[in-house]
Amino acid sequence: MAAPVRAFVVAVACSLGVLAGCDLIGAFSDSSQHSGPIAAEVEAALGKKPTVFFAGKGQAMAVTMAFMEPPEATLPEIEKVARAAVVHELKDDPGMLMIQVMFLKLDKPS
Repeated sequence: MAAPVRAFVVAVACSLGVLAGCDLIGAFSDSSQHSGPIAAEVEAALGKKPTVFFAGKGQAMAVTMAFMEPPEATLPEIEKVARAAVVHELKDDPGMLMIQVMFLKLDKPS
């Protein structure tokens, strides 16, 4: 994993940990257990696999899906697929769903 991506992943995970309150270890455990199936379902529908993080439950649940490149879909379509995958796996609708797309700076040839 590239250094900028690793830093991004750590920052998102820490942010979600703060949102989750005191149960940081439980949040990471739940997230790692369910994030794979959620990401696979989103990838099957959109053709791009996101990195998925979540913390909390019910209306306090915050889910972040970070794509390394944008899927070929509109934002409302991405939201619909992402939310359906979370509900399918966790049996709960998140109170907050954040969709992120990373654009890495590429060196331009001189």
